[in-house]
Amino acid sequence: MKLCWTAPNKKILETATSCQYSVNYKNNENIRTYNNSFNLYINHTFNDWIKYDAKTNKAHLTAEIINNKNIDILSADNLIIKDLFIEDISPVMSLNNLRYLDFSGNNISEIPEGFFILNQLEELNLDNNKIKETKNLMKLNLIKIIKLNNNIVDKTPNGNKSLEHLYLNNNNIRQISPSSYDLINLKTLEIKSNQYNQNINLNNMQPKLKEWIQNLKKFECSCIYDQLYRP
Repeated sequence: MKLCWTAPNKKILETATSCQYSVNYKNNENIRTYNNSFNLYINHTFNDWIKYDAKTNKAHLTAEIINNKNIDILSADNLIIKDLFIEDISPVMSLNNLRYLDFSGNNISEIPEGFFILNQLEELNLDNNKIKETKNLMKLNLIKIIKLNNNIVDKTPNGNKSLEHLYLNNNNIRQISPSSYDLINLKTLEIKSNQYNQNINLNNMQPKLKEWIQNLKKFECSCIYDQLYRP
């Protein structure tokens, strides 16, 4: 969670961010915090990123690259921007009708917390970037395909009810996280060339992991497995 932006601070919003608030009640010397905290997601509109006066701002540079595509921001359903050293993807969150997004071959290291606003997105290619954390991708409601090959992801992601195909080859994954069992509609999992190289067989596998992997239609890893998966 980044530092909240507020007008009195006169801070310039340099990237999409979020703030968490909770309601406090003060009675004499006692302060009570209620369990009703909420998040506020803050971002510029696409046009505001274009007009941003700091020409070195990373989000502004991304907006300019998107703008040069001459697409209709309000109706565009696909966007491909590859190998252009993009670091900040805040402006793309204004393209609410995107179904396909390809940002492969850039320098992206962080996914904004409000990225779930792309609630029509079905396929996302983020191969060849610098992404470690995936939790904000798992909030996409309609996502079916995520490609994260050649990043620095260190664990398999949390559950998502719509995701069907997940590609995590050549990352830093050491184990399949139990939270991934909630990827209930996953059909394909590729985790080749990771740190996950242990000997897997039916005799020593945890029952939940065994059941989860056997329900996949395609499972590929740089590991030794016995009677586990046969294509």
